[in-house]
Amino acid sequence: MTVGKVSTIPPQGTKIVYIKRVKGIQPMRTTTKAQALEQFRYNWNVSGSTDKVAKREAWGIFTDELCREGYITMKKYESWSNPF
Repeated sequence: MTVGKVSTIPPQGTKIVYIKRVKGIQPMRTTTKAQALEQFRYNWNVSGSTDKVAKREAWGIFTDELCREGYITMKKYESWSNPF
């Protein structure tokens, strides 16, 4: 199959590997609260929003995603207070 000038069929001999995600088993990456705050502040400044209530809620959503993706542990998620 060709889309425009690009073929979507892999070259002969190319091995396609599918990665199976197993729920509850994921590599743990450690992120400190300082690193998370630095990233959140950068993201918030780029967004341009000045709403303080939205900022507090966005922090909660941000830490929730960090926990779900395995960047922080559940213990960190539950113990980090909202700095805003």
